[in-house]
Amino acid sequence: MAKKWNFFDSIMKFYSESSKRRCRIWRRPTASCVARDITDRKNSMDQLRKALGGTVQAIALVVESKDPYTAGHQRRVADISRDIATEMGLSPDRIEGIRMAGIIHDIGKVSVPAEILSMPRKAAFSCVPV
Repeated sequence: MAKKWNFFDSIMKFYSESSKRRCRIWRRPTASCVARDITDRKNSMDQLRKALGGTVQAIALVVESKDPYTAGHQRRVADISRDIATEMGLSPDRIEGIRMAGIIHDIGKVSVPAEILSMPRKAAFSCVPV
């Protein structure tokens, strides 16, 4: 079975290979290069996680501003999803991914007109053939 492509793994592979090249060019001892590589990887991964978290939060704010009636809904869904994933014994990375998915699960609301989102009654779509 082929391994699934992972964005973070690809970035880390790039940093690892470029670090090895720098060690060969600068002719540094391998141990110091390995330590630097590990530190660089950790810092890069932390930066990527922070950037991704910030992007997800920005998307959530856009969706909530579009439909303030359901404010807090995305956070509650994310919290419940995280709790379920934790109970299932999933890995911390998988749990965080599920939590982020819960935050942005209503992203489709961005393209729905505000008049439809703020309807006080249930929407009836009579134009759709049954």
